Amino acid sequence: MAIRNPTTSASGFSLIAKTANWNVWATDTFWQQHQSGFSDSAVGWLDSVLAQLSNDFAYSMTIPAGASWESSRMDCVLDPSAQGGAHTGTVFGPSGVSVSPDSLYNSAYGIPQFWWYILTMHETVNVLTGSIASSWVWADGSPLWVGSSPFPNMCDIVASGEVGRKDVSAAQLSRMGGDPGVRLFLDIQRRYGWGCTRGSSLT
Repeated sequence: MAIRNPTTSASGFSLIAKTANWNVWATDTFWQQHQSGFSDSAVGWLDSVLAQLSNDFAYSMTIPAGASWESSRMDCVLDPSAQGGAHTGTVFGPSGVSVSPDSLYNSAYGIPQFWWYILTMHETVNVLTGSIASSWVWADGSPLWVGSSPFPNMCDIVASGEVGRKDVSAAQLSRMGGDPGVRLFLDIQRRYGWGCTRGSSLT
């Protein structure tokens, strides 16, 4: 999946990898220093997560023409401006995620690349729900949740387990399971499945 000779865009990022659904970008310097982190497993996570969430939400995101470097794909940018965190949208437009570059090589909770798994999944949830609802009612942009992100955090816990990363799921549950909003959504999801959060019911 990784590209042997990355192409640099006008925004200063190099196209490191392509998957069925994603373009993966990083600075050339970061690529030179951390090529080994862009394994098939790490890059393939993006497609696995998007497919799982699309199935869970019964929603397939359509990327507007011209909204991405390649309109058929979402963008994942390891952006130094996102250092220490992550957010929806990229320098290429709204159809993608920007994540802290060190998420690709740092370990947490005994799991290599833990933050890569969590940050990319968490922000993909936000992109999808933002597309469905035309806002982020379940994310930290809403005063309803007083600055927390209970719905995406619940999705991180459940969907990572669904794609076979029980270790990531357990670690995220340990991190976020004490949050009242996360507990609420976990309880709803465990009792009723994804049906109550699908499609228009996310609004």
